[in-house]
Amino acid sequence: MKKIKSYQDKLNADLVTQLLISNEINAVVIGAKNYTSHLMGSGLGQFDILVDSDQYDQAIELINKITLENKIIVEPVIQNSRVYLSKAVMFSVMAAILIPVVFNYAALRNLRLYYIFTPPSMKKYIFVILVLALQIPVIFYVYLLSHWFVMFISNS
Repeated sequence: MKKIKSYQDKLNADLVTQLLISNEINAVVIGAKNYTSHLMGSGLGQFDILVDSDQYDQAIELINKITLENKIIVEPVIQNSRVYLSKAVMFSVMAAILIPVVFNYAALRNLRLYYIFTPPSMKKYIFVILVLALQIPVIFYVYLLSHWFVMFISNS
């Protein structure tokens, strides 16, 4: 099988794959092997569409034709900005308990989306500062772990 196209969201990858299959082209979607896309609660990630090598040219022609004619590509759904804030707070708190790097990334990504999609207000800036302050214990925790690790290695 040969890679034909990549998408950043599962919805578009599935739409194109079903289009290919309905036109008797063997196609599969491979993707979202990184667990951050699952943590973020969305179908975002890297999704590759693979087709049989002997059907590659036919598949490329079909994808180009449909994409230009019908605008098959779907825009990602923008959630309510309050959802992004609640995810940012939840991931910040989870970062202090579980996996700091992954949950900090998820918290800051959702905080960025909240910041983008919320109109300017004092409440918005207070929430941003609050979520950023929640990152401090995790940074301190990671610092202590790295310091302990360096001392452990130097004593060995």
